[in-house]
Amino acid sequence: MVFTKRNGVILLRLLILLLILSIIGYLFVHLFAIFLPFILGTFVAFLMVPLINVLEKRYRMHRSVATLIILLLFLVVGTTFITLITAQIISEGIKLAYQLPNYIAASTEYMQELLVQEYFVDYFDTLNDYYQGLPAEAQHNIMMTIQSNFPSLVDQVQAFIKTVLTDTVRIVGGIPGTLTIVVVAILAAYFIAKDWNLYKAKLQERLPEEVSDKGAIVYHQLVKAFGGYIKAQAILVSVTGVIVIIGLIALDVEYAFTLGLISAFLDILPYIGIGLLFVPWVIYLFIFGQYKLAIGLSVLYLAIAITRQSIEPQILSSSVGTKPLPTLIALYVGLKTLGVFGLIMGPIILVLLTTLYKAEVFHDIWKVVKE
Repeated sequence: MVFTKRNGVILLRLLILLLILSIIGYLFVHLFAIFLPFILGTFVAFLMVPLINVLEKRYRMHRSVATLIILLLFLVVGTTFITLITAQIISEGIKLAYQLPNYIAASTEYMQELLVQEYFVDYFDTLNDYYQGLPAEAQHNIMMTIQSNFPSLVDQVQAFIKTVLTDTVRIVGGIPGTLTIVVVAILAAYFIAKDWNLYKAKLQERLPEEVSDKGAIVYHQLVKAFGGYIKAQAILVSVTGVIVIIGLIALDVEYAFTLGLISAFLDILPYIGIGLLFVPWVIYLFIFGQYKLAIGLSVLYLAIAITRQSIEPQILSSSVGTKPLPTLIALYVGLKTLGVFGLIMGPIILVLLTTLYKAEVFHDIWKVVKE
């Protein structure tokens, strides 16, 4: 193939395009935290605008007043919801704190009974006899290995405690910053929603007609796709939470409501989900001899997994239209680039790219590059 001047121009344009996209991606990753309040404010404003338009057009209400009313309504509903959930969690948390010493005492007693059982005593006696039968040099090497590794174990325990304390201090210290983000996001939501139509009109004026038309198509498809994605996740999380609460009540487990909320929250994390709660819990129950509850929780966990795997493809495909393999790739890339947060952002970026592809945006960009 002969490399012509036209090919060189196309290659140069592609490199410039890739450079621009790389700069945008770099700025997005590094400036996301700075612009987070305004991103949240824009999202809240987007949810508020339809209701504001109803008050403005149907009831002839001034847009500033309508925006303030809807914003206050959002705040009241959101605050009430969070308060009710927090109160329930605190209530059950206090009960758990009172009973925690009993749980610890019962676990300690069980371990003591377990260690004095005959097969454990025989095992330790056999192990001691084997050790005593070893040559003196081998015994010395074993003791030296234990002594050399014990400080490392102590260091690891100390490092773990230090990490927990550091993270606790960091979380507590981050509360003022979180409140600042919330306040700025609320103010941003008000001003963006109030002048939404103005911003929209100015943007349409400054864009070429072809770009404006294409942007409108992309906008509506994005709204549909993201709305479908949020709806699908809300359905899946709600189903998980309800099944967990009903299952725990049937198993006569205390704090069923709180554990159901925790399970629903964990279920937001794809492919990890409620396993973070159920797997250690089941292992703990098996170790301490609570086999009936352990089997019951295992069956409940299996039922949740089967239910979710059965309904998730149908809900996501009907709501968003993404396939399993691209979703898995998006999750992996998101995890590697953005950490746990990438497990959420990966599918969202996939939805964005899929929408742009369906709207033939990439086709139009390629046409511009070739011309």
